[in-house]
Amino acid sequence: MLANRPAFRWIEKLMSDMNTDIACIRLGNVHVVPVSCPSIACEFLKKQDANFSSRPLCMSAELISSGYLTTILVPFGQQWKKMKKIVSNELVSPARLQWLHDMRIQEADNLVRVAAQQYCGNVIRRMVFNKRYFGEGGKNGGPGLEEEQHVEAIFTLLSEALTSLTQRMRLIDRSREGARAMLERILTIRIPSKTVETESKARDP
Repeated sequence: MLANRPAFRWIEKLMSDMNTDIACIRLGNVHVVPVSCPSIACEFLKKQDANFSSRPLCMSAELISSGYLTTILVPFGQQWKKMKKIVSNELVSPARLQWLHDMRIQEADNLVRVAAQQYCGNVIRRMVFNKRYFGEGGKNGGPGLEEEQHVEAIFTLLSEALTSLTQRMRLIDRSREGARAMLERILTIRIPSKTVETESKARDP
């Protein structure tokens, strides 16, 4: 049964065949109590929560948690309450989440930047060389060392080109502003002088 379908499927079928809303099934050393009735589920989750929310005791969990001193594998008790308070107040509190907001945004930007770079690199290689990778690629199906170097070189060149173009455009803007200011000064000087000459000629008989 376990090999042919998920555990919850055959447990549900078993309870349906037994015509019961609650059962106790032993899976290895752990007793599983499935419930299909909403009222009984409320009894578990509200009134008897302290009795059924504990983790099972096993040697592997004890060794991993150094004697049940962590958060996830700790059975219900004083240690669990203490760790829950620490996690709620120090790790997932609104103040802590706000404090780590900039770090999360930065890592999200890095993730998007890397994904966008690899996507652009793949498109360029497919268009130019008709291949996704120069070599065999990475062992996990991702880009290999050659592809990473290729993408890094492309975006380095683009960055330098954009930087150089921006600097040249700034120089052009400054030159244009200087030429415009000089032209305005020339016009300011020449136009009043011509106006004075015209007025003097008009006054002479």
